Amino acid sequence: MTGNTNGSRQTEIKNYEDDSASFLSPSSEELSDTDGTETESSSRQPEYAQMPAESQDIPFIPPLRQLPKRARGSEALQDAMLAVASSIRHLADALEQSKNTIDAQGLLQAVMEIDGLEEAKQMYAFEYLNADPIKARAFMAYNVRMRKIYLFRQFWWWK
Repeated sequence: MTGNTNGSRQTEIKNYEDDSASFLSPSSEELSDTDGTETESSSRQPEYAQMPAESQDIPFIPPLRQLPKRARGSEALQDAMLAVASSIRHLADALEQSKNTIDAQGLLQAVMEIDGLEEAKQMYAFEYLNADPIKARAFMAYNVRMRKIYLFRQFWWWK
């Protein structure tokens, strides 16, 4: 819009309300089926698709949060973890095996300490207990008097 304010100068007056998004634009002539408002035609291409070809290259935008990088020493860490797991497995196997083994010398000494047993009965009792680790551990847990009772209960025909 052009106006003359003092007769000698022409000044240009622009109506900024025409550029406002709240006013209807010439391209929004169709009514929406959902809410009765005017919407832009769906057949019209968006404005960014009409940009020159050289500006259509997608610029690199770094991610907001970088993914954690795999450490260079992670292979060494994995090897160390496998070594620890293997050691724990060996300890568990040794512990399990120790449940099935008995101190043969200690067992023989405990059998020989029982009064009133002949040498043949001592040998028989030792061989019997040495063959069964569970019974040998129970035998070793008893005191000398209880060990004698235990053996005579196991071998009732010795009386």
